[in-house]
Amino acid sequence: MTRQKNFRVWMTALFLITCQIVMAQSGPDLRFGVKAGGQFSKASAPQDMSSKFSGGWHAGGMARLELGRLYFQGETLLERQTMTFKSGKVEDIRYKSYAVGIPVTAGYKVWKSDAASLRIFAGGVYRYSFKGNQAVLSGVQSGLKKFDKSNIGATAGIGADFNRLTLDLRYEQGLSKYSSDFKARPQTLSLSVGFFLF
Repeated sequence: MTRQKNFRVWMTALFLITCQIVMAQSGPDLRFGVKAGGQFSKASAPQDMSSKFSGGWHAGGMARLELGRLYFQGETLLERQTMTFKSGKVEDIRYKSYAVGIPVTAGYKVWKSDAASLRIFAGGVYRYSFKGNQAVLSGVQSGLKKFDKSNIGATAGIGADFNRLTLDLRYEQGLSKYSSDFKARPQTLSLSVGFFLF
Protein backbone atom coordinates (compact mmCIF):
# COMPACT_ATOMS: atom_id res chain seq x y z
CA MET A 1 0.00 0.00 0.00
CA THR A 2 2.88 2.37 0.78
CA ARG A 3 4.22 2.04 -2.79
CA GLN A 4 0.77 2.74 -4.22
CA LYS A 5 0.37 5.84 -2.02
CA ASN A 6 3.80 7.11 -3.09
CA PHE A 7 2.86 6.46 -6.71
CA ARG A 8 -0.35 8.50 -6.37
CA VAL A 9 1.59 11.36 -4.77
CA TRP A 10 4.12 11.26 -7.62
CA MET A 11 1.38 11.25 -10.25
CA THR A 12 -0.40 14.17 -8.54
CA ALA A 13 2.85 16.16 -8.43
CA LEU A 14 3.45 15.46 -12.14
CA PHE A 15 -0.08 16.66 -12.95
CA LEU A 16 0.38 19.89 -10.96
CA ILE A 17 3.73 20.58 -12.60
CA THR A 18 2.14 20.04 -15.99
CA CYS A 19 -0.64 22.50 -15.16
CA GLN A 20 1.91 25.13 -14.11
CA ILE A 21 3.85 24.69 -17.34
CA VAL A 22 0.65 24.97 -19.38
CA MET A 23 -0.34 28.21 -17.66
CA ALA A 24 3.15 29.63 -18.23
CA GLN A 25 3.18 28.74 -21.93
CA SER A 26 1.25 30.26 -24.80
CA GLY A 27 -0.62 27.97 -27.12
CA PRO A 28 0.20 24.42 -25.94
CA ASP A 29 -0.83 21.70 -28.37
CA LEU A 30 -3.28 19.17 -26.92
CA ARG A 31 -3.91 16.09 -29.10
CA PHE A 32 -6.18 13.06 -28.77
CA GLY A 33 -5.92 9.71 -30.52
CA VAL A 34 -6.26 5.94 -30.45
CA LYS A 35 -3.64 3.20 -30.30
CA ALA A 36 -3.28 -0.58 -30.34
CA GLY A 37 -0.51 -3.15 -30.42
CA GLY A 38 1.03 -6.34 -29.13
CA GLN A 39 2.80 -7.05 -25.88
CA PHE A 40 4.84 -9.80 -24.25
CA SER A 41 4.60 -10.32 -20.49
CA LYS A 42 6.40 -12.43 -17.89
CA ALA A 43 7.10 -12.31 -14.15
CA SER A 44 10.30 -12.18 -12.12
CA ALA A 45 9.54 -15.61 -10.65
CA PRO A 46 11.07 -16.98 -7.41
CA GLN A 47 14.10 -19.32 -7.57
CA ASP A 48 12.03 -22.51 -7.60
CA MET A 49 10.00 -21.29 -10.59
CA SER A 50 10.58 -19.91 -14.05
CA SER A 51 8.58 -17.62 -16.29
CA LYS A 52 8.86 -16.77 -19.97
CA PHE A 53 7.40 -14.07 -22.17
CA SER A 54 3.97 -14.81 -23.63
CA GLY A 55 1.98 -12.78 -26.14
CA GLY A 56 -0.98 -10.48 -25.56
CA TRP A 57 -2.51 -7.28 -26.92
CA HIS A 58 -3.70 -3.83 -25.90
CA ALA A 59 -5.96 -1.12 -27.33
CA GLY A 60 -7.30 2.21 -26.12
CA GLY A 61 -7.04 5.98 -26.24
CA MET A 62 -4.34 8.56 -25.57
CA ALA A 63 -3.96 12.28 -24.95
CA ARG A 64 -0.74 14.23 -25.46
CA LEU A 65 0.16 17.74 -24.34
CA GLU A 66 3.03 19.08 -26.47
CA LEU A 67 5.22 21.99 -25.38
CA GLY A 68 7.80 22.31 -28.12
CA ARG A 69 10.12 19.31 -27.85
CA LEU A 70 8.78 18.41 -24.39
CA TYR A 71 5.50 16.51 -24.03
CA PHE A 72 3.31 14.72 -21.50
CA GLN A 73 1.13 11.76 -22.47
CA GLY A 74 -1.58 9.81 -20.69
CA GLU A 75 -3.27 6.64 -21.93
CA THR A 76 -6.12 4.35 -20.95
CA LEU A 77 -5.69 0.84 -22.37
CA LEU A 78 -7.59 -2.42 -22.28
CA GLU A 79 -5.04 -5.22 -22.15
CA ARG A 80 -5.10 -8.97 -22.65
CA GLN A 81 -2.20 -10.42 -20.66
CA THR A 82 -0.70 -13.89 -20.77
CA MET A 83 2.08 -15.18 -18.51
CA THR A 84 3.62 -18.65 -18.61
CA PHE A 85 4.93 -20.26 -15.40
CA LYS A 86 6.78 -23.51 -14.79
CA SER A 87 7.65 -25.17 -11.49
CA GLY A 88 9.62 -28.42 -11.24
CA LYS A 89 8.10 -31.18 -13.37
CA VAL A 90 4.79 -29.35 -13.77
CA GLU A 91 3.99 -28.54 -17.40
CA ASP A 92 3.82 -24.93 -18.52
CA ILE A 93 0.83 -23.19 -16.95
CA ARG A 94 -0.58 -20.09 -18.62
CA TYR A 95 -2.18 -17.36 -16.60
CA LYS A 96 -4.49 -15.17 -18.68
CA SER A 97 -6.29 -12.03 -17.59
CA TYR A 98 -7.69 -8.73 -18.78
CA ALA A 99 -6.42 -5.47 -17.33
CA VAL A 100 -6.92 -1.73 -17.53
CA GLY A 101 -3.56 0.02 -17.85
CA ILE A 102 -3.04 3.75 -17.27
CA PRO A 103 0.46 4.87 -18.30
CA VAL A 104 1.45 8.51 -17.70
CA THR A 105 4.76 9.55 -19.25
CA ALA A 106 6.93 12.57 -19.90
CA GLY A 107 8.94 12.64 -23.10
CA TYR A 108 11.40 14.63 -25.16
CA LYS A 109 11.76 14.83 -28.93
CA VAL A 110 15.46 14.31 -29.56
CA TRP A 111 15.00 14.98 -33.28
CA LYS A 112 12.20 16.92 -34.91
CA SER A 113 11.22 18.07 -38.39
CA ASP A 114 7.98 19.39 -39.89
CA ALA A 115 6.73 15.88 -40.72
CA ALA A 116 8.45 13.52 -38.24
CA SER A 117 10.16 13.25 -34.87
CA LEU A 118 12.06 10.75 -32.70
CA ARG A 119 11.24 10.58 -28.99
CA ILE A 120 12.37 9.15 -25.67
CA PHE A 121 10.01 8.89 -22.71
CA ALA A 122 9.61 7.54 -19.17
CA GLY A 123 6.98 7.53 -16.48
CA GLY A 124 4.70 5.40 -14.35
CA VAL A 125 1.93 2.85 -14.95
CA TYR A 126 -1.08 1.84 -12.88
CA ARG A 127 -2.72 -1.45 -13.84
CA TYR A 128 -5.87 -3.18 -12.55
CA SER A 129 -6.37 -6.82 -13.56
CA PHE A 130 -9.68 -8.66 -13.78
CA LYS A 131 -11.16 -11.86 -15.22
CA GLY A 132 -7.98 -13.83 -14.57
CA ASN A 133 -8.00 -17.65 -14.65
CA GLN A 134 -6.22 -17.86 -11.30
CA ALA A 135 -7.54 -21.36 -10.60
CA VAL A 136 -5.05 -22.91 -13.03
CA LEU A 137 -2.16 -21.53 -10.98
CA SER A 138 -2.86 -23.77 -7.99
CA GLY A 139 -0.67 -26.40 -9.65
CA VAL A 140 2.34 -24.09 -9.42
CA GLN A 141 2.12 -22.42 -6.04
CA SER A 142 -0.74 -21.80 -3.62
CA GLY A 143 0.29 -18.16 -3.19
CA LEU A 144 -0.62 -17.50 -6.79
CA LYS A 145 -4.29 -17.66 -5.83
CA LYS A 146 -3.88 -14.39 -3.95
CA PHE A 147 -2.95 -12.03 -6.75
CA ASP A 148 -3.19 -8.33 -5.93
CA LYS A 149 -5.35 -7.00 -8.75
CA SER A 150 -3.70 -3.56 -8.56
CA ASN A 151 -0.12 -3.07 -9.63
CA ILE A 152 2.13 -0.07 -10.14
CA GLY A 153 5.23 0.05 -12.30
CA ALA A 154 7.76 2.17 -14.16
CA THR A 155 8.04 2.43 -17.92
CA ALA A 156 10.50 3.79 -20.46
CA GLY A 157 10.86 3.60 -24.20
CA ILE A 158 11.45 5.20 -27.58
CA GLY A 159 8.99 6.39 -30.18
CA ALA A 160 8.59 8.01 -33.56
CA ASP A 161 5.93 10.29 -35.02
CA PHE A 162 5.05 10.68 -38.69
CA ASN A 163 2.45 13.45 -38.95
CA ARG A 164 -0.56 11.89 -37.18
CA LEU A 165 0.89 8.37 -37.02
CA THR A 166 2.86 7.39 -33.90
CA LEU A 167 4.94 4.30 -33.00
CA ASP A 168 6.07 3.28 -29.50
CA LEU A 169 8.42 0.59 -28.20
CA ARG A 170 8.10 0.36 -24.41
CA TYR A 171 9.42 -1.68 -21.50
CA GLU A 172 7.56 -1.86 -18.19
CA GLN A 173 8.85 -3.14 -14.85
CA GLY A 174 6.44 -3.77 -12.00
CA LEU A 175 7.36 -2.09 -8.71
CA SER A 176 4.79 -3.85 -6.53
CA LYS A 177 4.60 -7.61 -5.98
CA TYR A 178 1.67 -9.83 -6.91
CA SER A 179 1.11 -10.67 -3.25
CA SER A 180 2.95 -11.15 0.04
CA ASP A 181 2.97 -14.91 -0.64
CA PHE A 182 4.11 -14.71 -4.26
CA LYS A 183 7.04 -12.32 -4.42
CA ALA A 184 7.18 -11.71 -8.16
CA ARG A 185 6.84 -8.58 -10.25
CA PRO A 186 5.44 -8.32 -13.80
CA GLN A 187 7.55 -7.30 -16.79
CA THR A 188 6.12 -6.25 -20.15
CA LEU A 189 7.59 -5.37 -23.54
CA SER A 190 5.13 -3.75 -25.93
CA LEU A 191 5.00 -2.33 -29.45
CA SER A 192 2.10 -0.10 -30.45
CA VAL A 193 0.80 1.96 -33.36
CA GLY A 194 -1.31 5.04 -32.74
CA PHE A 195 -3.16 7.66 -34.73
CA PHE A 196 -4.00 11.17 -33.55
CA LEU A 197 -7.54 12.08 -34.54
CA PHE A 198 -6.96 15.77 -33.88
